[in-house]
Amino acid sequence: MNDRNWGGKREGSGRKPTGLNIVNITLTLTKEEAQILRERAEYESLTVSRFIAKHLHLKPLKKSSDLPESLTGGERASR
Repeated sequence: MNDRNWGGKREGSGRKPTGLNIVNITLTLTKEEAQILRERAEYESLTVSRFIAKHLHLKPLKKSSDLPESLTGGERASR
């Protein structure tokens, strides 16, 4: 038995769910392209993510049931 109180899983530990449905996507850009993207997003007072979503005319998701099964693998987050 481990008498120490570090390491391993503990009740209540870890980051709490935000209730938002976020999917991370990696882009490969040149340094110049990345800088332009950041500058344009900043000019519009947007994060890079919101800038991309706005200019690709993507509708922000409000809840997990809005995610297509192709992204969730048929799983739905219970929130």
